[in-house]
Amino acid sequence: MKIIISLLFLILSTISFAQIGINTDEPQQLVHIDALHDTQVHPTPVNYYDDVVVTSSGKIGLGTLSPDARLQINTAGTPTTPVIGLRLQDGSEANGYGWTSDNDGYGQWKVISPEGSRKGIRQNGITLNLLSVKNKFINTNTYIDLPTGRWLLNLTILCPATVLPIGTTYKIQITVGDGVTSGGSNPTNTSDLEGNTTLTGVAWPATHAMIKNILIINNTTTATKRYYLLAGKTDSTLNINIQKFGGGWGEDVITAFQLQD
Repeated sequence: MKIIISLLFLILSTISFAQIGINTDEPQQLVHIDALHDTQVHPTPVNYYDDVVVTSSGKIGLGTLSPDARLQINTAGTPTTPVIGLRLQDGSEANGYGWTSDNDGYGQWKVISPEGSRKGIRQNGITLNLLSVKNKFINTNTYIDLPTGRWLLNLTILCPATVLPIGTTYKIQITVGDGVTSGGSNPTNTSDLEGNTTLTGVAWPATHAMIKNILIINNTTTATKRYYLLAGKTDSTLNINIQKFGGGWGEDVITAFQLQD
């Protein structure tokens, strides 16, 4: 019997010291520091905002007794009265900088900037028959690849001089289609466009004209997408060909600049 009692005492003693409490008689985790000595068995948040804990799984909590991540900080701040919970000074900090990391997870304070600009790839242009694309678009094969994010797409496309009947004009609409919408005999614009979805240009006999404007594209996927320049919907009854349209001229430009949300 004495042996059994001794073993029970040893087990209970081990259990009682399984958690370490500093400034608290009732530790809630493997290691529990209660700076203000005000955390009880059933504390409210106001009691443990000053506490630091280390769980048996190696998680560290500051201002919380049950951290959900390797390091969790709770400062009791609110949307209207936030309380700063982290200050990291390594010499790279500066006003407006954000914390960035490399591929190995090493971090540093740097300017967080958009991806910058992207340049489209011009092809040789297409022969655009005004009558055949009266009510539809066709793919010019000129394209631009855009990563994830919102982009300001700048389009400058030459409408070359051509022989037209006196007193007539022609119009051409342009837009962009993605890998899903740009194929087939009747391609359509991408659903990634925000606001205006097409741009329109008007040309006169024996005169060059330009289609120059912007579109906004929002690529919400996690992958870079290819957007093709589409042209057509001339609403024309003229059986006339427009040569090298959509990439075959030096004036043709397709560029994009990333927008910050």
